[in-house]
Amino acid sequence: MLDACPELERTHELVRDFAQILAQRTGADLPDWISSARDAQLPGITGFARGLIADLEAVIAGLTVHWSSGGTEGAVNRIKKIKRQLYGRAGFDLLRKMILLQ
Repeated sequence: MLDACPELERTHELVRDFAQILAQRTGADLPDWISSARDAQLPGITGFARGLIADLEAVIAGLTVHWSSGGTEGAVNRIKKIKRQLYGRAGFDLLRKMILLQ
């Protein structure tokens, strides 16, 4: 089926290669993938590659560094949720108690 449309076949290859970079966390391969994606001149893929280039160092670090701030982000989101729930209804003392008890 992909043989009938070369653009679709190339898109499939690029998406598969990008998925492999994500799964194996090989950020060093990303510049080569971006170069291939730009050479393909496929509108969606080229735009995505351009977005990666805009913050390339951070994207490569995200694919290679093994630590995560997920726990901290989760705690911050929990506190923000509680704050939204209590907005305009209670003072700081109740907000503090809700955060410490949950």
